[in-house]
Amino acid sequence: MNPHFRKHLVLWTGCGLVICLLISWIAYGLFGTYLIEALYWGQWPGISSKIMGVRADTPLTYYLQEVDRRMVVGTFWIVISFLALALVLKKPLGVILACCSGLLSFTFLFCVLEFFPFLLNSFRLDFIQYYAYRANYLPDSTLVYREKPRTVARLSNFRGHYYSPVYNVDVPPVTVDLRIDEEGFRNSHAAKQADIAVIGDSYTEYGDDEADTFGKRVEKKLAGLTVTNLGKAGYGPFQYLEVLKRYGINKKPTYVLLCFYEGNDLNDTEDYLQWRGEIQKHGSRRNEYVEVHRALTGNLAERYRMALMGTIQFTLKQIIFLMDLITSKLWEMRGLRHPEIAVVTVGNKDYQMLFRDIDWSKKIMNSTEQLVESASFVKLREILKEFKSICEEYTIKPIVVFIPNRTHIYGEYSTARSGTRWLRQWRERADHTDKVELLVLSLLKELKLEFIDLRSAFTREAKSGKMLYLPLDSHWNAEGRESAAVLVADLLKAKAIPSASGTVGQ
Repeated sequence: MNPHFRKHLVLWTGCGLVICLLISWIAYGLFGTYLIEALYWGQWPGISSKIMGVRADTPLTYYLQEVDRRMVVGTFWIVISFLALALVLKKPLGVILACCSGLLSFTFLFCVLEFFPFLLNSFRLDFIQYYAYRANYLPDSTLVYREKPRTVARLSNFRGHYYSPVYNVDVPPVTVDLRIDEEGFRNSHAAKQADIAVIGDSYTEYGDDEADTFGKRVEKKLAGLTVTNLGKAGYGPFQYLEVLKRYGINKKPTYVLLCFYEGNDLNDTEDYLQWRGEIQKHGSRRNEYVEVHRALTGNLAERYRMALMGTIQFTLKQIIFLMDLITSKLWEMRGLRHPEIAVVTVGNKDYQMLFRDIDWSKKIMNSTEQLVESASFVKLREILKEFKSICEEYTIKPIVVFIPNRTHIYGEYSTARSGTRWLRQWRERADHTDKVELLVLSLLKELKLEFIDLRSAFTREAKSGKMLYLPLDSHWNAEGRESAAVLVADLLKAKAIPSASGTVGQ
């Protein structure tokens, strides 16, 4: 094709595209809302039924927001596609050379970091999942991974793991100081001996600093007793048992608190079985254990593919983020709330929260029989039996702390002012919220394991007007950690764990 013709083709096509998009947006701005409302209220019954078949159960706001989103996404991809095509038509060789140069640069950087891994912290590439694994973890044949020992880090402006400006929720930033001991746990140093060992996942590990963690808050309330934190983010019941064997027993504790998190511990058990090859993977849900292990122990080709795909995914996420940000600003201009944000009213005060208990919701939607017969629940029974047996062998008092997810506590306080997507999800979940708790606590009673059910206490706290969880994060806030620590410490002070209806039992 003649270069001069290509240049003019791109120019005139671009001008035509801009004009069409402008006309589309002007028409949408002038008439879009009226058209959607007319369809929603059934002024054209035949067309309305085909386009909005579920409008009887769906608010008008949902359709307004969905059309906004599709307009933004469609415009964005049309522009991106045109620019890419224009570059290929105008400078095809330049595009090929740029792609090859980018791939070579990536490959060079990958090789440098593989042969000189100590540079990972200097390059700060942990926004790419592969490099986050490589920078922070060591492989382990039983635990899957361990945190690198003696790590010291500071995270500034932390607003929650789910925080994003697209939600239009103002969250005050905090600074998180992280110190990892020589065994890979969040302590300033590894204790040789402790009165209480706390084993669990991120709920036991998290806090703005070491003193703010659940375990240290318990320690403050038990004068003369020491608590060691053996929790690690991402761990599940299999790892809890291994941590007890490898680290907990040696510290000769009087009590071991195994913290079971309702939100994902059953799924963590299932993922662990898949990682060991004992069961087959079902569905497309991401298995982090498999990914971490491959990143830490895979061959060079596997690791290169993970790094490359992680970089591509990160780039695509930035594009999606930009589209979501534009869409959210459009919703804000309309006075509409983000569809995933829940507005909960607790103690006459409104809180905006993001509930993302996806793993939990999928698990509880199974029937009770399916859940009890699932591989994860069968293995959980075996793990808890062994946990009790080991503790009895070493004269340790085993206690299971049941940690509820925040949807279980605050979902019922959702108001009609919440986002449309969340309201629909909550209607589907509401009848299933007690299922995991009832089954797990029933199992603990069957095994005669003492337990502390934080859900009962947290439910009372919520009714009294307290907010115990972060707005854009699934974890406790400082008040939540304090409430959990007070309850556990008060029961331990009694020396024996009494039986109280729905709170502590055997």
